[in-house]
Amino acid sequence: MQPKRILISILVVILLTFCTITAFAANAAEPTLEFSVSATTDTGLNAVEGVVLGAGDVVEISVTAGKWNGEALQAGQFSLTYDADALELTDAKVPEGYAFINLASQGELKVMTDSFDADEVLLVATLRAKAGAHASVTVSLDDVVVGAVVEGLNFPEPIAVRADDTVAVHVHEVAAGVVVPGCVTEGYTKHACTVIGCDFFAKTNVTPAIGSHDWSGQVDCKTKLICAREGCGEVLSEEGFCKAAPNNNPCEKDTVCEFCGTVLFKAYGAHDASGADATCTTDKVCARAGCTVVLQAKLGHVSSANANCDNALTCTRCDIVLAPALGHKAKSSATCTEDSVCINCGKVLAEATGHKYENAANCTTAKVCATCGVVATPALGHNFGAWELTEEATRKTASIETRACLVCGVTETREVAFDGMPVWGILLIIFGALLVVAAALFALYWFVLKKKIKAAGGFAAYFAPVWQKVKAFFAKIFKKKSKKTTKIESEEETVVPEVVEEAPVAEEIAESTEDKE
Repeated sequence: MQPKRILISILVVILLTFCTITAFAANAAEPTLEFSVSATTDTGLNAVEGVVLGAGDVVEISVTAGKWNGEALQAGQFSLTYDADALELTDAKVPEGYAFINLASQGELKVMTDSFDADEVLLVATLRAKAGAHASVTVSLDDVVVGAVVEGLNFPEPIAVRADDTVAVHVHEVAAGVVVPGCVTEGYTKHACTVIGCDFFAKTNVTPAIGSHDWSGQVDCKTKLICAREGCGEVLSEEGFCKAAPNNNPCEKDTVCEFCGTVLFKAYGAHDASGADATCTTDKVCARAGCTVVLQAKLGHVSSANANCDNALTCTRCDIVLAPALGHKAKSSATCTEDSVCINCGKVLAEATGHKYENAANCTTAKVCATCGVVATPALGHNFGAWELTEEATRKTASIETRACLVCGVTETREVAFDGMPVWGILLIIFGALLVVAAALFALYWFVLKKKIKAAGGFAAYFAPVWQKVKAFFAKIFKKKSKKTTKIESEEETVVPEVVEEAPVAEEIAESTEDKE
């Protein structure tokens, strides 16, 4: 155990030492800043050798801060240089807080930066190709000075910068032409300068070479063998090669040259019958390569009985299915009363299910099949008993009558309004009332007024004062309330003594009547 511990301790010490050295080296390393340049154009061509521009075409050059080791980067400057004879600066965009100086005559754009982060776009410059310019120029970065903030210092210290990226720009008057790919040469679109004496051209749309020659142009075995592809013309040999003529029976026929008739291969002789025997669908062919002679024709299928719903049509020799079983085809699904039957063979596929009733018929519900809806027994209907009075009528409400079903017990109620008394009842009441009144008047007359009326001298004499009072009463009601009316009433009151004076006459009549009796 002791040697293992010593070995582990040595490895740990080595690892710590390596980490310490790496950390010191990292701290000692000077921070770096990388710039990258990219170019795009809408009207120019992005060729293999660089950007190709014609007169008036534009190209954009962008400068982007690269990756670094995490130091905060402060103010600095860099220059974008270009050929002022071929290109002119039309636009420059920098982030807010930046500044630039355009030295157009010198082909230089100086940019002063503020603090910035990694991957930040520091400049986008737009350059236009000048008319009549013919040159291949390079747009590049130089004079890059950028500082990093160092603790304790008021000004940034310069740091190392790698800014060796460039962009090749070709300014020419070009015309396009297509070069097709050859057997061993690539194809491309050639943009050649049209100015006399200028041999510049650029390639775009590069396509790879075909990679093989076309020997289909050979006509006989005595001429040169040359590639038939247009633009190639490469000679394979000064003389051609014999070409075997088509021969599907090399066992019995010699194989000769298609052009000169030279025998290339002698006939083999007998066919090779070692191959597979003929089957229902394949011939037995000579097994020798290149020979297609049929030694035994295919046998053909021997079919069994016709296919039906359950059985397929098969070959009795090779058991191959020639036609699948038809399968049963139901005319309709099974119902409560009808089976499901195959329309081809008549086989019962599913028996009738029969009706399924969920409940018996009652007063309100019929007996119905839950599957098909057939009504076995209609609803029986209620069997109500006689109406019975359950609530007496009042002056404001009608009377309530109730009856119950003798089967299920459900009840019904109704209001019975008072229809009035029948005519014969009314007549009977009137007649009875008249009898009562007549009897009362007769009794009053017989037992009370008879003697008084006789004493007064008859009905007229007896009821005269009463009649006068009745007329006076109605006169008071219908006459107007005025002073004249009041005076007339007072005069009528003075007449009363006259009526009193006539009383002795009545008494005399009564006495004379009694005397006569």
